[in-house]
Amino acid sequence: SAQISGSRTPTLMTVSPATPFRFSPRYRWVILALLFCAGYLNQFDRQTVSVLKATLKLDFGIDDAGYALLVNAFTVCYAIAYIGSGWVVDKIGSKRALTWFIAIWSLATVGCGLAHAFWLMLLLRGVLGFAEPGLFPVTLRTATVWVEDKGRGFFMALGTIGAAIGGITAVPIIAWLTIHLHWRWA
Repeated sequence: SAQISGSRTPTLMTVSPATPFRFSPRYRWVILALLFCAGYLNQFDRQTVSVLKATLKLDFGIDDAGYALLVNAFTVCYAIAYIGSGWVVDKIGSKRALTWFIAIWSLATVGCGLAHAFWLMLLLRGVLGFAEPGLFPVTLRTATVWVEDKGRGFFMALGTIGAAIGGITAVPIIAWLTIHLHWRWA
């Protein structure tokens, strides 16, 4: 983690020069690409339940109230976990935190595709909601620690646009997977 310099009034941005920018520009592009991909998948996955609403209602035998419960299982857990995920990033660092967040949300996503009971789908969507918000504190911390002030805004823009692209491309891809394979592949 970054250390505060000897300044009398330290701020978040007064870090020692040895810590934040020790990585080569090429390595930063790799990190940026990974954050872009994580953002893409993070947002893509959120679209799945809304695109598959009719299919999920039929497959699990639920009505609109059951569907709302499924949506809210994710949303409530996501809102609760947002603050906690920032604490986790501060406590164990960006790299380790993102590894855990992605591992948990990946397992939850695969589990959703395998779930044959509504209660299990609810539980897994909740787990997904607890894991996904961690990406944004990781991205912010990574940009703050690894990128100079001058390039930080551009880094953040490129790092987070993956989420927007994931949201845009999710609908046709999920529809294609559902039509040609099965909704469980989406």
